[in-house]
Amino acid sequence: MYRLVLVEDNERERMGIAGLSLWAENGVEIVGAFGNGLSALHFIQKNQVDIVMTDVAMPAMNGLDLANELRSSFPGIKVLFVSCHPEFEYARQALKLNAEDYLLKPFTEEELETALSKTLALLEREIGENRERERMLALVRQSMPALVEQFYREMLMNEIKPGSGAYARASYLGLELSKRAFFAVAYYKVSHKQAEDDANESYVDSFLVRDIISSCAGGRMLCVVTLTLSHFACVYGAASGDSSEKFRHAVMDAASSAIERIEASMPVDTSAGLSSLSLSFDSLPTLFRQAEASLENSYFESSSRIVSYSEIEGAAASDFKENLDFKKMYQDLNDIFKSGSKDSISAFAAKYVPFGFAEREDIFLTKGKVYAIVNILQLICLEGNVNPGELFPDGILWKKLYRFNTIVNLRQWLENIIFFTMESIAGNRKSREQMIADSIRSVIAARYADQISVSDLLTGIYMSTGHANLVFKKATGMTIFDYLTAYRIDRAKELLARPDSRIYIVAEQVGYLNIAHFRFTFKKRVGVTPKEYKEKPF
Repeated sequence: MYRLVLVEDNERERMGIAGLSLWAENGVEIVGAFGNGLSALHFIQKNQVDIVMTDVAMPAMNGLDLANELRSSFPGIKVLFVSCHPEFEYARQALKLNAEDYLLKPFTEEELETALSKTLALLEREIGENRERERMLALVRQSMPALVEQFYREMLMNEIKPGSGAYARASYLGLELSKRAFFAVAYYKVSHKQAEDDANESYVDSFLVRDIISSCAGGRMLCVVTLTLSHFACVYGAASGDSSEKFRHAVMDAASSAIERIEASMPVDTSAGLSSLSLSFDSLPTLFRQAEASLENSYFESSSRIVSYSEIEGAAASDFKENLDFKKMYQDLNDIFKSGSKDSISAFAAKYVPFGFAEREDIFLTKGKVYAIVNILQLICLEGNVNPGELFPDGILWKKLYRFNTIVNLRQWLENIIFFTMESIAGNRKSREQMIADSIRSVIAARYADQISVSDLLTGIYMSTGHANLVFKKATGMTIFDYLTAYRIDRAKELLARPDSRIYIVAEQVGYLNIAHFRFTFKKRVGVTPKEYKEKPF
């Protein structure tokens, strides 16, 4: 029930209005009736009220003053004015106060009910909007861990530029970045000693690794970002009282403890690259590139499982800073897969692995770039629903990469890997599209006689109508609607061939309730009317 307060200084009119049956009929309860605005305001301040119906001219506090108070303190309350004053000035002031209606006395019960219905409809809409907003806010709160990880992922990948609202987003997500004096990034790689066939186990292991990295951070972990099922980035922030040296040692200890616990929990080899420190949160993209460069150096040039950027800064920093744009690499590779062109693969390899270098250091840095490219290929595999572990088994892939000593061999190998990945994703996509088309055909075969729309046919497929039509047409050469129509008409032809069949019954049996529509569609597809077809089957 909606709760209404009636304010009218004329007691007879007040009692008459309160006694009308339309209130209960419309789900409204009069919870208070008062002779002036001041008494009504005192009641409203202590009780929940949805609607106030008030006269304009009253002692102590008139209706306009009451409405003004309500607009300031209780903006959700709807106000209906009643008055014997037809002057435009009163109505104008009522409108300025966002009144829902202004009824002139004497008014009929029908006029009052019309004004009430309009007010109730507005309340219903606002309540629905508030409920939807609360539902969305609840979903946001439930999704907060994922939103925080997404925020840090975008920061690491340099998708959030300085000054573009990063700190505002961080504040909304409850991240108190101003309390952190230093920031650092660790990049972890976990290599299984034996290939995992069970996808569930891969995800369980991935969550276990995340949990271990987080628990080893000693309160300095801001977020662990899953890059692939075997690659993780951890963003660290200095604790209160940390000096730069204390924070640096804490990050190193956290990485060391995490690697030790991960390898004690599962049969894997784990390594980590650590960035330098930065005073600025906006430096996360640079820190991430440093950590990744350190990890690659650890694999190729050192037996150490933890390498900090300070150890390799002179050898590799300039190359990664000047040449590697991971976002551009990702975009370039996606463009290759969209085009399906071998020439585009060669152009990509020529861009990122140019000929003309023979020195050992250039080979090392080029291997680092290829390593980064293969990591991006793994991400694209996941996005294309292809298990990267099947295409890139750690024990074989990286050993081959390590053995290459010339740019020519390295570039040819990269081209082969990209082509193989493109073919695998294309094959998986084709297989999935065929499965979707087969599923839609099965639904049509089962429900062609029902009154169904294309949207009904897609229930359980979780795909937009437009996208589903594109997939279906690619697999069958027909849109979903055309296929449904063709199926119905083919079935109708079978039924009409029976001597005892009736055209109007056949129409209903194949999903047409309108015989004229059935006749028109049948002739359009078959070339003759159902009657002609029945008399002389074709």
